[in-house]
Amino acid sequence: MEKYCKECGTLLNEESSFCPTCGANIDNEDDDFKELKFETDSNSSSNKHNSKISATSHLISGIKNIPKGIILSFQNKRYLIIIILLILLWTIPSIMTILGSESQILNIISYITYSLGGISSSILGIVGGVIGKVVYAYFLVPIFLGNNPLRGIIKGAREISNTFNTNLVKSFSSFVLGIGVALILYNFFNSSLAIQNSMIGIIGFVTAFRTVGQENNFWKEYVYKLNKRAKSDLERKALTNRLFYGLSIGFLFAIILSLIPLDNICYIVGVFLLIISIFLKIVSKSSKQEVTV
Repeated sequence: MEKYCKECGTLLNEESSFCPTCGANIDNEDDDFKELKFETDSNSSSNKHNSKISATSHLISGIKNIPKGIILSFQNKRYLIIIILLILLWTIPSIMTILGSESQILNIISYITYSLGGISSSILGIVGGVIGKVVYAYFLVPIFLGNNPLRGIIKGAREISNTFNTNLVKSFSSFVLGIGVALILYNFFNSSLAIQNSMIGIIGFVTAFRTVGQENNFWKEYVYKLNKRAKSDLERKALTNRLFYGLSIGFLFAIILSLIPLDNICYIVGVFLLIISIFLKIVSKSSKQEVTV
């Protein structure tokens, strides 16, 4: 019997634990009502196995699965039809805009579909827009396949109090890092910082926030493994969640910053926040050493 990813509709191998296209955990139930377990269950053999895999190995494994995931995805006719329709939604408004057509309806369609992403005179802007459209498709395709795009939001909201109830400096180090990364990503996806392309910021916000409430999401587990110096699994989980909360807030902040008529302002503020996060990390380590002494 063929098995498909419930998030994006990719045709899966029987041995797959994660979707090679979107990174979703194959065996998950409804994440809004399932207790989050993130290597904290010492009795789970699968968690024990996953804990032995380094962040680098986890990422390399995911990258290797991308070509296979693309091939399997296009074997799903529904998925293929949706991708073709999505390409048309991007192409037609873009061509009409380039040809000089102007109307309120066209502007609304361009905004909702992020069709002008990648329409740039610079190589960086083109590449950023194309990758932004991949992110857009990652979010949108599951909706057409009948999946809830907000799944994980409720759980993400519930985790806020647990995530920020410890060391304030350390909390904000990871959180500020997330904001800075989101600002840089937004400027990359939307090189002109045009409000017409700000839909990618809204999608970035929802995607990052719901990730907190999703169990064993590929990217969440990758960040979790990066925090290997944390004292406990609970601390690693909190650091991971703080980063994704920062990413979600950062994408919304980026939309507001894009209203300021200053080229690359999101890049500038993003880099500044990365420096601040490094400073907070150093302060946190210094205070920890003083307590130890």
